[in-house]
This record gives sequence, C-alpha cells and structure tokens, in this order.
Amino acid sequence: MNTTSHDNVVDILIVGDDVAMQRVIFTHLKTYFTKLNFNGQIEVCADAVQCIFNLNDHGNKYDIIFLDSHILNMDSIGIFHSIHMTHPELETHLIFLTSAIDELKSRMVKENINIKNISFLFKPFDYETLQFHVSSVLLTDHQAHTLNNNIGECDI
Repeated sequence: MNTTSHDNVVDILIVGDDVAMQRVIFTHLKTYFTKLNFNGQIEVCADAVQCIFNLNDHGNKYDIIFLDSHILNMDSIGIFHSIHMTHPELETHLIFLTSAIDELKSRMVKENINIKNISFLFKPFDYETLQFHVSSVLLTDHQAHTLNNNIGECDI
C-alpha cells in the first residue's frame, strides 16, 4: 500500500464508464477487504479526461487502479501513456479490465509498452480471480507482509 495510507487502508480508483462493472468490482472489493479487515477507499471515475486530471493531481495516493480497456473519450492505452508520463511508479498498480486480453497486449507491445509488470483481468471475472489480481498488485508493495498475514487468517 502507498506510504501515505494508514494501516489497513487501501486506496482504489476504478476507471470505467460501465456502471454494472463498477458495481461488480465495488461489491467484490468490499467483500474481500472486509474478510481481510482492511478498509477499501474506492473512487470511481467514468470520464477518461477527468481521470487523467485526477491521476495527474493525486495519482500517487492509489494502491490499485482498475482501468477498463473500453472507456469513452479515450482508450486505456491513452490513459496508460498519461500515467507513464506523470506517475510511472503507478504502472505496477494497474489492473486492466478487458474482454480481449490478447488484442490489448498486442496493441500495447506495438506501442513499445513493457507489459511484464501489468495485470490483465479478463471480463467477465469472478470473485477469486479479482482477489488474485488485487493481492498480486498489493504484494508488490513494501507493506505486503500485513496483507499476507491477514490473508492467512481468512477462509478465502
């Protein structure tokens, strides 16, 4: 988790204009963080341009950023480029949501984006798959031991 967060707080941004997808992610995250005794602070940004302004101003506060590959006004690769220019350290905090993983990865590679440390979540997804990706992103952080200890205490 980011160094500005309090213990057991995870700051999350969901970038996407699909209200149903927002609800699914929100519900799964609340369930997951409740089991871990974590407090998930979840924000939603449905407009790509507003998202870029938000990330430019406050990007380093987010532990996880869900980025829907299909969002109005700009595609996820455009948002990625903006994040890369202003907060490259956030690239490992990204979870791309897509129903066409191979196509998205191929487009990213063609644009010389290193996809090695980026998570891709295939839509539709289930609770366990979301949990795996969230844990993977959080475990790249220096406070992962707290999460790891709490995971061991849950029946997930």
